[in-house]
Amino acid sequence: MEDVYYRLEDIIDRLRDFKEKIEFNPDELNLIEERLDLINRLKRKYGKSIEEIMEYYEKIKDEYENIENSEK
Repeated sequence: MEDVYYRLEDIIDRLRDFKEKIEFNPDELNLIEERLDLINRLKRKYGKSIEEIMEYYEKIKDEYENIENSEK
């Protein structure tokens, strides 16, 4: 029981140290929320996952390059 107590004390100390190092930045939070919103809009429009979105991007990029090359 005593060993568990000291382990818990150590964990508490680590959590306190971690808590003191955390910085809250409202601008960074807004940036993250904007990125998540963009990702969710892309998911609704182009696929259900990031992988599907990236596959769609590669597909249309290749199509665009083909069109560009055929016009030259």
